[in-house]
Amino acid sequence: MQQRVVRQLGIAAGFAFILFVSGPTNLWGRIPVPQYTIDLTQFTATAPVIFRGSILSVSAILQKDNRVQAFARFQVDRWYRGKQPSDFHLSFVPYHPISAANGHDCNDLKPGSHWLVFAVERSGSLELVDDCQGAMAISSRLGPDVMPPDLIAQMEADFIAGLEDTNTAARLHSIQRLGGLKSASSRPALHHVIETGSPAEVKWAVYAALRTGDVSVLTKLREVLDRSNGEALDVFIALELRGLKDRRAIPGLIDILGSVTDPAVLEYVLTALGENLKAVEALPGIAAHLAASHPRIRFSALVGMQAITQEPACILPAQWTEGMIEPQAQQCLAWWDHRGREQFSRLQH
Repeated sequence: MQQRVVRQLGIAAGFAFILFVSGPTNLWGRIPVPQYTIDLTQFTATAPVIFRGSILSVSAILQKDNRVQAFARFQVDRWYRGKQPSDFHLSFVPYHPISAANGHDCNDLKPGSHWLVFAVERSGSLELVDDCQGAMAISSRLGPDVMPPDLIAQMEADFIAGLEDTNTAARLHSIQRLGGLKSASSRPALHHVIETGSPAEVKWAVYAALRTGDVSVLTKLREVLDRSNGEALDVFIALELRGLKDRRAIPGLIDILGSVTDPAVLEYVLTALGENLKAVEALPGIAAHLAASHPRIRFSALVGMQAITQEPACILPAQWTEGMIEPQAQQCLAWWDHRGREQFSRLQH
């Protein structure tokens, strides 16, 4: 449905990118993906070698085809999976801004930096499983050993320890990695950040909690969005909202629908309330957006009204065109004002 909407509405390239990164991984091509949006579970499930540590040194050689091949020597802090050699080098292609912009060689692996690495052994050498997503910046802090050993629980404990890092960037990395792990057991630590952290940390912790499926943070999210200045993170917060299917999210989503103005957030809240949750209690708020100034918001409101009410006045023809959206939205709004609102009131009582 979303792909057809984009095609027929002729949405701008920026929104196309949002849709692109929200789809399945195999549709992303080589568009660079921010590390804070990466789903770590796709690598914890499949990577043959997983470890974390700091880079001691980096060396490079020029290949016959004039490509530069680099080798990072690590001081390993934690070996999560695979056979641990006493000393080894990770082979990689050095970071370069141009190739990074095309989704390759995105990590600036340099001495003194700390990384979580997902690797595979090829021809006796370790290589990243993905040249852009195979290494992720982390805090140097380690948590206690988890017993009995468990990869996810140990990784989570290490990330939680990083929340106490004195380095601001390292603390943010720790919050982001907890979001990527998507573990419900991380929620108490994330809620502590929400209660005590800086404004930036609170926003990242709310996003991370949403990624664990925690809908209790929606009230706090509304406050965060009210203070937002249109940051890039808002787009990915909107994507998380779009996917909500937990009915406990309905009150929080209705609250957000009535308070925020960001088009992407509004559009995806409408999608969640209408198409996903078919929330009858959200009908007044959805109907109010049938007259919104933004065409995508009007369209999402119309689709939501159709999904919930099945009212003919709100249903686009099977072979609809862009030109049909506006008159159909007006027709749906007229139905709501004259009959739908009264029907809704009866349902509520």
